[in-house]
Amino acid sequence: MTKPDIRLTVDYSNLAKTYDASRYEGSIAEFRLSYVLNTITEMIEPTSNMKILDVATGTGKAALALADRNAEITALDYTDAMLRIAQQKTKDADYENIQFVKGDAANLPFESNQFDVVVSLNFLHLFTPVHRQKIFVREMHRVLRPGGMLVIELLNYYQGVFIGPLRKRFGYDLGFNGPGDLPILLHPEFRIDHVVGGHLPGMWRIFYPISKMSMRTSQSLASLTRYRPWKYFAFNLFIQATKA
Repeated sequence: MTKPDIRLTVDYSNLAKTYDASRYEGSIAEFRLSYVLNTITEMIEPTSNMKILDVATGTGKAALALADRNAEITALDYTDAMLRIAQQKTKDADYENIQFVKGDAANLPFESNQFDVVVSLNFLHLFTPVHRQKIFVREMHRVLRPGGMLVIELLNYYQGVFIGPLRKRFGYDLGFNGPGDLPILLHPEFRIDHVVGGHLPGMWRIFYPISKMSMRTSQSLASLTRYRPWKYFAFNLFIQATKA
């Protein structure tokens, strides 16, 4: 059987210097990012004795958010330029509980059953179809200890009911997943605990700038996607699962 091609077609070395500015600066982008980081922090509830692996850390947004709770963070990425930026941000924030590692997410350089939590944000959508994504999730399963927690972010195929399928049909985005992909994507030993929606498609570009809503009101609207049926229309999905 031919192995799926898991090479990345995007060169993040060339994107590293402008990565944060192009994605996370400005009131709307900052709002989106804060919602994502709050969501995973609430899911994981990091503590000082917890060993957490951040797979494809990029510029370190998840690692830095989780390190604020004094957990022991290992942040892995394949791109040196991204790691350098994450390391500088860690130094500027004066964190000493983050270790950065260069490595391949398809062949994690760690012993099995090593981490209490494995988290991966904004990564799996770069690989499609789901059988390619599955390679990375199996490695995450391997390094998790029994009873450990997996938290992954997926782009929702059903976002806005029809927006996701249209974007996928015309090739606008690299990869989407629906709830039906989870039995294929996850190792059979995983038990799905929670599926949480990220935010309503377009609400950041429409509601926030037009109405000048307060952050509390905006967060309340965004939190609709944590519940049925709204979560199935959300832009992205956060999957929390436990390894048996």
